[in-house]
Amino acid sequence: MNGSNSFNGYCTPLNTIPLLNETVADSLLQNDLNLMIGRYILPVVILIAFISNSSFIFMICRLTRMHTITNYYLISVAIADLIFTCITSSMYAFCTSSSRLYGNVPFRTPTACFLMFGSGYISWFASVIGVTIVSFERFIAVCYPFETHRLQSKSRNRLITGGLWITAIIMGLLSTPRYGKTLKLCVKWPDNEKYKDLPTFYQTCVPMGSEAVSIFGELMELIPFSITLILNVYFYGRIIYALSDRDIVGGDANQHSQTTQVRNQIARTLVINGLVFFLTQTPYRINNIDGLSKTISGEGLFTEVQSDTLKVISRGLLYVNSAINSFIYAFTSKYYRDGFLEAFGCSTPKKSITMSRSLETKTCDSNF
Repeated sequence: MNGSNSFNGYCTPLNTIPLLNETVADSLLQNDLNLMIGRYILPVVILIAFISNSSFIFMICRLTRMHTITNYYLISVAIADLIFTCITSSMYAFCTSSSRLYGNVPFRTPTACFLMFGSGYISWFASVIGVTIVSFERFIAVCYPFETHRLQSKSRNRLITGGLWITAIIMGLLSTPRYGKTLKLCVKWPDNEKYKDLPTFYQTCVPMGSEAVSIFGELMELIPFSITLILNVYFYGRIIYALSDRDIVGGDANQHSQTTQVRNQIARTLVINGLVFFLTQTPYRINNIDGLSKTISGEGLFTEVQSDTLKVISRGLLYVNSAINSFIYAFTSKYYRDGFLEAFGCSTPKKSITMSRSLETKTCDSNF
């Protein structure tokens, strides 16, 4: 679609798409799976994401004992998920449920595409960077415990948090031109009863330039994701290895049991978080590779039906991920479960639990 032939208030042969063939016309319609997700499933996911992330932020802010460096980073992740939920997910749900046309953006403002995808990219980069920073903090705490207090400070926390959001904004704005332009065209449907109630105007999001913009946008998602994935696998592997190989020095049977419980809890949280991260993010990156292949060679990795189904499912997983991040940290850790109950007045305040020094007797300086 050429931007010079865009809609200027009236239909002309230059800005009209003649969909006289029913097969071509049907390709512009949403499939049942996309409609079901947009109309029924996504609104529920958005509500859960808003409640869970808001509750997590409220808990951290209310409880003084939760004011730790790692939790401050987790707040950044929760804020990023809220932005993604309140703007990108909500706009996508409205677009999907308000029109039968695939990719139709029924907003009057010409900046709708830039807002929807810009906020999505910024929040996604902030979330991914935030998760990686949290993994790094845990890696330092477990593998180099004597360095933790030296590295953790309020000034360092502010610097890293500010750097997180500045980086996310820059990378998000660089990625947005991939879908940052709103294009409006006229549509001429086949002369059939099936299409009589469909809109005659079609507004969608297109690249703000040539194919190079699309290629750059795909790479801007694939490269940071790949780097983040490798870093998280490395951090998690080193942590789990250190915890499983750590010697318990001194202490009675109760202390040994408590230390083992803490060790297993940390390992379980890391494994679940890692699995969810991979499962919810990877399908969309496969979709990026498919799109990159289509742009460069003209042929994708899948058929059109398979590609459309992958897009719907991979988007859905991204929306689900923004809703369950807080649940992963909260419900796989007694520390956060107790915090939720206390923050919402469901239990009495609990004393801070100090991890036994015996858990710090072996570091990651081994031959992993």
